[in-house]
Amino acid sequence: MPLVVQLPPNTGIPTSWEEAIASACEDPQMLDAIRYFRGMLGERWRGWQQRSHLARSFHTSFQCGVREWVRLHRLAIALDGLDNVNLVVKELGSPAWQKHIAAEQTLEFCGRIRAAGHRVELIQNTDEVSPDARVWLDNHAITLEFKALHDSDEQMQWDEFFATLQSELFRRRPEGEVFPFWAEFLAPALEHPQDVADTLSKIAANKHSELHYLPHGAGRARYEADTEAREMLFPIAQCDDLDRVTRNLSGKYRRQLRSTETPTLLVVLTKTMFLTHSNRRIAAAREAALKLQKALEEGTMISGLLIQEELFEQLNSPLFHADRTWRLAINTAQGRARTTLLVKNGAANIMLSEHEIDVLIGKHMHW
Repeated sequence: MPLVVQLPPNTGIPTSWEEAIASACEDPQMLDAIRYFRGMLGERWRGWQQRSHLARSFHTSFQCGVREWVRLHRLAIALDGLDNVNLVVKELGSPAWQKHIAAEQTLEFCGRIRAAGHRVELIQNTDEVSPDARVWLDNHAITLEFKALHDSDEQMQWDEFFATLQSELFRRRPEGEVFPFWAEFLAPALEHPQDVADTLSKIAANKHSELHYLPHGAGRARYEADTEAREMLFPIAQCDDLDRVTRNLSGKYRRQLRSTETPTLLVVLTKTMFLTHSNRRIAAAREAALKLQKALEEGTMISGLLIQEELFEQLNSPLFHADRTWRLAINTAQGRARTTLLVKNGAANIMLSEHEIDVLIGKHMHW
């Protein structure tokens, strides 16, 4: 899932830098983050009034980690002194979701890579086909291009509902499975995530296997012990992430990339490709890798595809699986659980080295 807004109860979004400072409640880490973003975005930044994605994340934290502004500030500081950092931060403050999430991906990947001691170069985009960054993991550069799956506004509201629901269930069930349900949601659920979470938590606690109607006409759900039978149904047509990435590899991703003299790594943020029980994630990765490899072979300029996805559940233990042409890792980075899948392109003009692959996704990943 993409990172979406989750505000604590009775907490409003600041409408100015002054309100932001007051809302920080003398938290030194938040005050440092506010001063930094204020200096980079400027006094006249309209993100507060536009309720931009950065503004809406002001009070947000995920997986019991630090607040989003503190996390993003740390990543930006890790890139301090590089050319074009200011351009990335300005994109982070954009009201456009595509620009905001691309900047966030750049900060996450490049900030962690540089903090691990690797050379990083941020590239100023001059047209729609420019790469985003270059990193040196071996003796030469790797060109990076960041993409994220973007849904229609209708589906994005359900993305936000689901992420909020996951967070609320995690708070109510810190020691239990977050989503052991078969559930069908209807439109009123969007307005009542707290009440839906309360009811689902009771269903799970009592292991009610019969269907229960959710409050406010928000749908119905039951506890499901069989992990293969667990399912979430929404009142909109669901787009399959794997199919979308495969189509984009044959279409717009290839058109937007230009040939380089270095290996090119395409980093794609997905939402639900690995939204399955932990016992099935290796099998799901294998199925995805086989399909993605065929699509990658049509574009010889892409050396590898790195799929990245947030893991909105408690991570009990890390997982690493290496195959001949793909690798899967489920781990944490700075407190954030994630799933990453690297698929190599056997037909690429320039291949990734084994050392570069180990740094990108190995037992001791550098980012």
